[in-house]
Amino acid sequence: MAGRRGEMRVRLTAEEKRYLKAMRNAGRATKKFAGGSARALKNLTLGFGALGVGIAAATAVATKKFLDQGDALDKMNRRTGISVEQLQRYDFAAQQSGTSIETLEKGWKRQAAFLNEARKGTKTYTDTLDQLGIDIEEFKGLNTDQAFQLLAQRTSELEDPIERAAVAQLVFGRAGMEMLPLIEDGTDGLKLLMDQADATGNIMSGDTARAAAQFNDRLNILKQGLLGLALEGFGALLPWVDRGLAKLEEWAPIAAAWWQEWLRPHFERAVAFLRDQLIPWIGEKLLGAWQIVWGFIQSRFIPFWNSVVVPAFDNFKKLLAEGVIPAIRGFVTEHGELLKSIAIGAAIFLGLLFAFNKIKTAITIAKVAFIAIKAAVLAFSWPVILIGAIIAGLVILFVHLWRTNEG
Repeated sequence: MAGRRGEMRVRLTAEEKRYLKAMRNAGRATKKFAGGSARALKNLTLGFGALGVGIAAATAVATKKFLDQGDALDKMNRRTGISVEQLQRYDFAAQQSGTSIETLEKGWKRQAAFLNEARKGTKTYTDTLDQLGIDIEEFKGLNTDQAFQLLAQRTSELEDPIERAAVAQLVFGRAGMEMLPLIEDGTDGLKLLMDQADATGNIMSGDTARAAAQFNDRLNILKQGLLGLALEGFGALLPWVDRGLAKLEEWAPIAAAWWQEWLRPHFERAVAFLRDQLIPWIGEKLLGAWQIVWGFIQSRFIPFWNSVVVPAFDNFKKLLAEGVIPAIRGFVTEHGELLKSIAIGAAIFLGLLFAFNKIKTAITIAKVAFIAIKAAVLAFSWPVILIGAIIAGLVILFVHLWRTNEG
């Protein structure tokens, strides 16, 4: 009976040791896993932080561009009388035709002057309208957009390219030549391009453009206000600056007298010393050193070069030409197959070495993955370990009570 109890105690002690060892290993693995997770979480946090900063910067740039675009469209609407939506369609059509909305605005400005002169009866302009088959009365009640489409349609119907270019320049000014690709298909071509602009969905409403313009105007007012505060603050500092300048004016004669009476004589003496003594002494020493070096080159180095180095080099070339190179050529000719086998073997060895390094890297990655899996299993099996610990505690308690009752 006593022997069985002793054997049981030995087994329980061994089980306790194995259990404690497993718990320590699990603790180390869990600690390593937690450390790796913390580092990964930190890197992930930094990455998301950088991404957030980038998104915020891109959003700020896009917002500013949107506001500037809306502001420009609203102001162009006020200048031309063309709606914001229609201006954006013209902008798309102009870009597709190789020009710009700014060029179109210049053309519309010239168009207004052309029609005004035609209403006055100026012959050059009335003749141009006759050439296009348009009566000046047809423009009554038309806005800038409608007048432009009428003139563009009739200009596109001119068959002679030279005549069409001349009329475009007369009606739309210098912008006429750039506008020719836009109006060459008349109103049908314009409508097709404008429909494509609508299909993109990138059309800002007039209310949005007006709001963007108001926001930009408020920003400008705020900027001017801040600039005014800065100027006011600088104005408050001006008396201090003025007193400082007055002090400098008072010190200027004193500084000039100090320069003339004390610093200038010392400076002139220093310059004279450099010019008359130091620089000639340095030149003399350098010249003497060069003469010594040149004398050595002429008396020792050149004779040594001609008598020793040149003959040795000639002998070396002769040895290569008559002995070494023929010997290497003969060896290669005689043992060509052996050298080829050695080269193939070296290539195979290098390939195996490269493959071994790759396999070694793969094994390292597999070890890391195994440790991670083991840590995860230990983490998920914690309830089982806890139950095992409770059972082991109960067994130890039972043994202890057994021994106590026996005693």
